[in-house]
Amino acid sequence: MLTKLIIPFFLYVLFWVISLVFFANTPGLISSFPLYFEIVGFYLPIIFIVYLIYIFLKSK
Repeated sequence: MLTKLIIPFFLYVLFWVISLVFFANTPGLISSFPLYFEIVGFYLPIIFIVYLIYIFLKSK
């Protein structure tokens, strides 16, 4: 149960770090920062939370 929660969280943090480094090293994409933060900062956490709820309900 715990590993099912840790693995997606680790992948989420890893995606955050990789994409942040990618955007920071690409000058042409700096203008799309608001869109990037909207996707990574808003939609991905919602998907992650829904996934956690799904795992929690499935384990009962």
